[in-house]
Amino acid sequence: MNEDHNDNSNWRRQAQDRLHDLQLLRDMRAINERTQRELGPLPLDGLPGEPRRKPNIQQDRPPHEPESVEDEKMKISHAAAAAAVISVAGTLSGCDLASDRTHDARGAEVIADQSASAATAKEADLPSFDEIVRQVMERQYGSSFKPELQCWKHTIAADSDITNYCMKPSEPHVVDVDGNRRLYFMAYSEANIPGNDEYWYSHSSAGLMGAFEVKIESDGQWSLESASNEMEFGSIGDCGCKNAQFVRLGENHYGWMFASGGTWQGSTSVVHNIVAPRNGRFEDVSRIPMVEEDDQTTRYDIQLDESNPETLMFPVIVVKSKNGHTERLLIQFDLAEGTYSLNDTKQ
Repeated sequence: MNEDHNDNSNWRRQAQDRLHDLQLLRDMRAINERTQRELGPLPLDGLPGEPRRKPNIQQDRPPHEPESVEDEKMKISHAAAAAAVISVAGTLSGCDLASDRTHDARGAEVIADQSASAATAKEADLPSFDEIVRQVMERQYGSSFKPELQCWKHTIAADSDITNYCMKPSEPHVVDVDGNRRLYFMAYSEANIPGNDEYWYSHSSAGLMGAFEVKIESDGQWSLESASNEMEFGSIGDCGCKNAQFVRLGENHYGWMFASGGTWQGSTSVVHNIVAPRNGRFEDVSRIPMVEEDDQTTRYDIQLDESNPETLMFPVIVVKSKNGHTERLLIQFDLAEGTYSLNDTKQ
């Protein structure tokens, strides 16, 4: 199991701690601000000089006699010099000053920084996205990971026929849905692997696709919101979904778009596939062809109309091409049927 985990893990999060540098910078700024607040800013031309004169020494000064102007200025000069020394010391020993600030007015900020550091360390302990993908693949296809092929072996038995598939996960996509984090990824069957007869297919054998929507909690726990692991598309073991495009299908809906099909006796039949989550599963909600078997001269190309981002499911723009002529159609999503159908079009 550990070997499988190491073979299938490609991402690792790394965190860099910059709190020490930030503390040094805050120390210096705090001391300079406090010094200027107490003593005022220094003049642009420096401290004023005092003319030399004979001191007026008073031998019998009363105990509570006010201090002279010279004494007050001398204290200010000493305080300014002491503040400068503290500022320099703060830049050289930020750690000592940080410990002295435990009773400082900025102590709350230090605690907040320490909490942020702890949160960073906690986040580093959370499972990475590739680890979540691995766990989902293990749950859906079992402990059948093949390190030499980087895929999960999945077997389908129909009547007396047994078909093996080499299921590979795609790169995950993480999006925010209603303030919650969702991870989407799909799995596809690798067809006709050279040197491996176990994964060679006849013309009539469809390829396999899996699609998964994972809800990730703040503590790293996850749950499957929608999942389908055995959707059949294409032919000769190729689902056509290996390079499927991950798209936003509506306000809070995401899925994949691709085309699949094949050629039989010289006639090509290809359909557009739009795989979307519905009622806890993924389904192909497209009934739109690209090339039909009984009409080889007409081609249909599609794209989503995202002009209104708040639409539950975006309309599909269809461009019909035949003998150099084009026609633009607009297909709305049929909520009752749960499909895009070529019959529901507006020109």
